[in-house]
Amino acid sequence: MMKWGWGGMPDGYGVFVEGLIKYLDWAFVVGLVIFNFIFVLLVMMLFSSGSSEVVDSVYLEFIWTLLPVGVLIFMGYPSMLLMYMYEEGMGVDCSFKVVGAQWYWIYGMLGEEGSSYMGEEGFRLFDVGDRLVLPSASWVGLYVTSVDVIHSWALEAMGVKVDAIPGRVNYVSFFSGVPGVYYGQCSELCGVGHSFMPIGVEVVV
Repeated sequence: MMKWGWGGMPDGYGVFVEGLIKYLDWAFVVGLVIFNFIFVLLVMMLFSSGSSEVVDSVYLEFIWTLLPVGVLIFMGYPSMLLMYMYEEGMGVDCSFKVVGAQWYWIYGMLGEEGSSYMGEEGFRLFDVGDRLVLPSASWVGLYVTSVDVIHSWALEAMGVKVDAIPGRVNYVSFFSGVPGVYYGQCSELCGVGHSFMPIGVEVVV
C-alpha cells in the first residue's frame, strides 16, 4: 500500500503488474537517455560554428530516421509481450462472477452469491463488509458484468481493471500471488455513490 511521501509506483503483487512496473522503469530510463542525448546535441549545435553551414545531409537524414524506429521497436516488443500476457491469461484454477450494482459488488461462485457493501470499520472508503476471498498462488478468472450502469472493477495491486457493462460479460484472469488483503475501487464514474463502492479482496493460503 502507498504511504505518504511515496516516490515510486505502488507495490505489485501479481505476475502482470510486476512486469508492468519493470517496463515502466525501463521506459523511464530509455526516456532519460533520449532526453540527455538530445540535450547534448543541442548544446553542441549552439556552440559549434560549422552547424549553420550544413544545409542537408543524407547521412543525418538516415540516422534520425533509423534511431526513432529502433527505439520504437526496442520499446514496443516488451510492451506487446505484456499486452498479450494480460489478454491471453492462463488456465484458471477457479472462476468467480462479479456483478456491479449501484453502489456495491455482488460476488458469486458455483451457485453461491453474496453482496459486498462498504464497511464501517477498517480503512475509510476502502474496507467492505464481505471481501472476495481468493486462494493464493493461483490463476483466477473473473466474469464481470453490471445490472444498471457501467462500473469498473479495479484492483491496482494485482494489475486488474475490467469494465462491468450491463448486458455484456467481460472476462479477465490474473495471478492471485501473495496472501494478504487488497483494496480497490470502482474506476468508472457511476453515479452519486461512486466514491462509496470499494473493492475488498482477501487472498488466503
